[in-house]
Amino acid sequence: MNLSDEMPTKLNIELHQDARDAVLKALWIRQVQLCFAVPHVGDDRDAP
Repeated sequence: MNLSDEMPTKLNIELHQDARDAVLKALWIRQVQLCFAVPHVGDDRDAP
C-alpha cells in the first residue's frame, strides 16, 4: 500500500470525527439552552 491509497481513508475518518464533534457540540449547546431557558413575558404556550 502506498501513501496515496491510505490518505483518503485518513481524510474520511478526520471528516467524520469533525462532523461528530460538531453534532455533539450543537446538542450540548441546545441542552444548556433548555436547562437555562427563561419563559418570555406573555408566553402562554404552556397554559392549560
